[in-house]
Amino acid sequence: MRRALVTRSILCSGLLAVSLLLDGCGGTKETVTTTVAVSHWKDAQGNTCLKSRRDSALRCPANADFGKTKAQVHAEAVAKAKAVRVARIAAQRTAAARAAAAQRAAAARAAAAQRAAAAEAARIAAANAWHAGYYQQDANVYWRWDNGASCQDFAQSGCWHVEVITRDGCPTYVAVNANEYSGATIVNALLDNQGYGIPPRTPRIFELDADQAGITAGDVTVDCS
Repeated sequence: MRRALVTRSILCSGLLAVSLLLDGCGGTKETVTTTVAVSHWKDAQGNTCLKSRRDSALRCPANADFGKTKAQVHAEAVAKAKAVRVARIAAQRTAAARAAAAQRAAAARAAAAQRAAAAEAARIAAANAWHAGYYQQDANVYWRWDNGASCQDFAQSGCWHVEVITRDGCPTYVAVNANEYSGATIVNALLDNQGYGIPPRTPRIFELDADQAGITAGDVTVDCS
C-alpha cells in the first residue's frame, strides 16, 4: 500500500511539470503554469535571432554572410573590391574620354571661328579692294597721290598728280582742290577739274600744276557731284 502511494505521488508530480489540468491525484483539481526563458543573440551586423539559429560563425539568418565559410566571405569581399576598382577605373576613363572630347570640340569650334573670321576678313578685303591704298574722304570718294605720271608741257614748274576713285561715281562734275606750300606758307591754290564726271569704281588722274615758289602740296579735297 505505501509503494502504491509513492508511485501515485511521482506520477502526479510528472504531470504537473508539463502544465496539464489534473483531475484526481488525491482528489484535487489544479492548473500549473511554467515559464521557460528564451535566449537571443545579436551578431556583428546587428541582426537578432535565437542562439539555436546561429551558424558556426555566430551569424543570424538575416546576416548576408549567413552559412558561408571564411573562404567564401573573403572571396566575395575580394570580388566586390575588384568590382568597385574596375568601376572606378571605368568611370575615370569615361571622364577622361569626355574631357578629351570636350577639348576636341572646343578646338574645333575655335578653328571654325578662326576660319569664319578669316573668311569674313577676306570677303571685306575683296569688297574693299577697289579702293585699297587710297585715302578715304567720305563714303563715296577716295583719292591718292600718283607719282608715275608726267606733267603737261605748260607745267614749267612741275606738278602733282592725284588719282580719284569713287564707290557710286560723280555723275556730272569732279574737281580736285589743294594748297601749294613753301615751307609752312601757302603760296598758291591748286585746282584741276572736269565737267563730265566719272563712273563708279573708275580711277581718274588729275594734275595740279605748281607755281614757281611751290615745294609741296597738301590739303587735298575732292568735289563730286
